[in-house]
Amino acid sequence: MTLKFSSLGSFAAHLLTIEADLKLSQEVCVEKACRMVEKEAKTAIGTYRYDWPRLEPETVARKARGDTPLLETGELRDSIEHIVGREGTEVVGYVGTNNPIAKYHELGTRHIPPRSFLGEAAMRQEHKIHKMMERTIAATFDRGGPHYRELRELFHVLHMAYEETKKLADDLLDEDEQ
Repeated sequence: MTLKFSSLGSFAAHLLTIEADLKLSQEVCVEKACRMVEKEAKTAIGTYRYDWPRLEPETVARKARGDTPLLETGELRDSIEHIVGREGTEVVGYVGTNNPIAKYHELGTRHIPPRSFLGEAAMRQEHKIHKMMERTIAATFDRGGPHYRELRELFHVLHMAYEETKKLADDLLDEDEQ
């Protein structure tokens, strides 16, 4: 595929279209990352997968679900959600809960040891999120929307234009020196 531009204006318009497509890709990546962290946090509740301190025997005895840290009714788990949006020019995502007891479990108190389910979920998913973003961006360039495939060709065209301009400038300088 060869890109041809009739003017610098059409080239600039093409670059703006690519920029818009890349911004859309950012939103997709942040949305996927938030879903990954949300799912991880919900899955951890009721388990010891994060090596949390064990529940006291008295606590296990009074719980309807037994030895299930942070899980009793499922209310805390079900309150975990995410939102994605823009703050200025930045795409941002938040994973959290509005459950008032969450902060006591996440950070601990004098009587409750910390059992970080949100922070730990984010840390556990960090590597997977990086990989997902790498794959998404690579796929965007290889087979993404209509403008991503053209980006590689565009870089090639820009490189060729640079080389030709440099060669022309060198030739003109050589002529001036003679």
